[in-house]
Amino acid sequence: MAPMKKKAWQNLLLLFFACSLTYLFLEAGYRFYLYHRFSQGGYSVLYVSRPNYIFDEQSGYRHRPNLDLLIQHYGRNNEYLLTIRQKTNNHGHVSRRDDVVARVPGEFRIAVIGDSFTDCANVNWPDALEEVLNQDGALKSRLHAATIKVINFGRSGIGVEQFAAINDHEIIAYQPDLVIVSLIADDIYRKFIWLADVNAGEFGATLIAGSLPARPENVDAAFSRVVIVDPAGSDNPEKREELRGQLSRKIIQRLRWFSPYPEVLAKIVQRMEWYSPQAVAKFLGSHVGLKPRLDITQGSPRYDNPEAAITAGAQALQRIAGKSKNILILLNPSPPDIYRELLEQKVPDDILRLEKRIAPLSIVNMGPYMGNRPDRQEIDKWYIYDSHFNDYGARVYAQAIHKYLGKYWSGRPAPQIH
Repeated sequence: MAPMKKKAWQNLLLLFFACSLTYLFLEAGYRFYLYHRFSQGGYSVLYVSRPNYIFDEQSGYRHRPNLDLLIQHYGRNNEYLLTIRQKTNNHGHVSRRDDVVARVPGEFRIAVIGDSFTDCANVNWPDALEEVLNQDGALKSRLHAATIKVINFGRSGIGVEQFAAINDHEIIAYQPDLVIVSLIADDIYRKFIWLADVNAGEFGATLIAGSLPARPENVDAAFSRVVIVDPAGSDNPEKREELRGQLSRKIIQRLRWFSPYPEVLAKIVQRMEWYSPQAVAKFLGSHVGLKPRLDITQGSPRYDNPEAAITAGAQALQRIAGKSKNILILLNPSPPDIYRELLEQKVPDDILRLEKRIAPLSIVNMGPYMGNRPDRQEIDKWYIYDSHFNDYGARVYAQAIHKYLGKYWSGRPAPQIH
């Protein structure tokens, strides 16, 4: 009996070593494949003619004031996608109208904070919201306001945790009557970031840092896909491909190719999460934090654990509420969630969990206020290729907020949200 047990253990060990060796070969092969693919580019690039961000230690970053930039978007295969015109005002806010810190007599002032869905393309919805609110004489009468001013504090790539810092260090100085927090479900998971423009040799680049200092030598910093270059350089396809290659090499050199992290397993888990609601995959991905790390799409550092993300988000929203006259928290519908939120009237589970943590504050799902029973074809008209609002979508969203505010403030002299 003993020899049989010994042989069984030997077989198990042999099987274990065989599986381990096979997995090591898979890891090595997969990483070689990724390295080769990433070396070819394979990601969209944004070209700008001059730096558009200013590093700010307290709030992460700000936009440069008085910018008038054309941002050229090129896709994964170096194909032209679209050009967006970004304008900032005298205070560096994404707007076509200048701002003042001092209150204007008779003005009802609204501050808007959000991510890139607020700091958005061409006609941004805060500007559109200001236009539509000022056309509503009855609303202004109820607010006892001669004018309604909307100030856009939105910044691309930030999350709920960073909203509170921007409120503390910038918004409060403007003394708004109402702070609108516009969020998408992913904002809960985004950690604080710092942005800095750095010299990358032949071109400039934007650096995203999850900790200070915001410099290339920081292991928590990474190059984004924004290239700062003379427009003549991006107009030439060969030169554009050369720049993309240079940026690609800088990005892939920073990835941790030789770490012991199980990248193949993480990718399998991620695909299981995408294509099926399997509990094991969701547990490994959301709770254990098993997510692919070898990725060239440089975004915000993220919380892997939902509980940590929701806790940080709840604390940030409560901090904003505690320092504001009034606060309104809006769920900004965005693909692919909007199809569920708008057509099925379902809100992401993480948003519902967050709302329970911030009671008595509430989160308003803006989906039901967007359009008159729109179908999927109509919804698709609201967004550009990367699911951000186009001009038309920005106006639809502004009208939706106006619809909600008109309903909420009906018959009230001023909003009493909390």
